[in-house]
Amino acid sequence: MNALSRNLNYIFWGTLLIIFDINFESSTNGYGLKIDMLNDVIGACFVFIGVRYLLKANILNQAYYKHLKIALYAASIYIYLSFIDFIISPFPPEFNFFNLLLTLFVIYGEIEFCKAMSMLSDTANDFVLKRNWRTAMLLILYINFIPYTLFVISTMLDVVGLNINLDLFSYASILGLFFFLQFISPIYILWVLYKTKQTIKQI
Repeated sequence: MNALSRNLNYIFWGTLLIIFDINFESSTNGYGLKIDMLNDVIGACFVFIGVRYLLKANILNQAYYKHLKIALYAASIYIYLSFIDFIISPFPPEFNFFNLLLTLFVIYGEIEFCKAMSMLSDTANDFVLKRNWRTAMLLILYINFIPYTLFVISTMLDVVGLNINLDLFSYASILGLFFFLQFISPIYILWVLYKTKQTIKQI
């Protein structure tokens, strides 16, 4: 179990690097580079390594491996997306839409990771931790996945020439609450990751 705790360390620090950004941009006529002092590529690589090691854990529930494999694919895709984020360029709409679909899959991978961690909590017989991971999963589902899916649909309609504006946030108060939850959600997930790491270390 201590090996599992070390593997979760990769995911914890990788997530921390991804969440907090210090960016510097330089562009001319729409082209240039963006430098992230807390590099998302390194963070994504850490997450990928951590998830890959977690797949080697001896967990009886086969669904655990199924969920983690999807999370691993999502982590590998996020490495690519992090590289693309360095480039400032007016990409074609089709290319941008393709990357939106990949981002949506990455968010889905986060949900699958939460499911796997919930099953890992079962092996530790920690039902509070399991409930925390379920809360994290619901936060990602309702705050990230569903709104982003609607945004992708809106973008797809725009790409094919159907200019239908999906007004997802009609009121300023709803918009403010949404952005507040967008900030709180990753902080909560980091906290649950830390608690999981500490719990497994003691087993």
